[in-house]
Amino acid sequence: MKRVLGITLVFGMGVIAGAVAMNLFEMHVRPTYREVMRAEFVGEQELSASRDARAGDQLRAVLHFWNVVDAPAFQIFRTDRAEDANFWLPWQLLVLGWMRGGPDQARARQMSEALQRARLALALESIQQHESATEQWDMAARIGKRSKDATRRSAETLAREENSDLHRQAEAGILDGTGAPEHKR
Repeated sequence: MKRVLGITLVFGMGVIAGAVAMNLFEMHVRPTYREVMRAEFVGEQELSASRDARAGDQLRAVLHFWNVVDAPAFQIFRTDRAEDANFWLPWQLLVLGWMRGGPDQARARQMSEALQRARLALALESIQQHESATEQWDMAARIGKRSKDATRRSAETLAREENSDLHRQAEAGILDGTGAPEHKR
């Protein structure tokens, strides 16, 4: 019995030591992984810009080139992110994956895409790109399985919310790293 307990203890300690070593190694390579992801993103955007320019879609070509030049500033690609030093990040991501793996996840992704396309349609309308905007409204309504009017109302409501103080505070905290201002008591 003692022998089985000893073998189990040694095996368990080996598994724990291995998990810690792998986690420390993963922490070390996270910045490199971000750089690889940035390079892949930039490459894809450059190819997309070239294709769209050849097809005569200058608006999309400009968008892709803009993404290329802005990519180094995107928070997700920065190699000095605080989460890179977080030992528990892989475990937190594992739990997050379990939490979002519910049966409604596919529908949530559809609704998110529909809303993003509706917001794009509003932006396209604002620069007089009505044909492209109509395409996006049609896709948003189809993907979201809602009428165009209901889709537009949702997008316009979200656009109004983006001008709220709370949204601007969140925006500053994420994009500028300023954090939320202290509440006065």
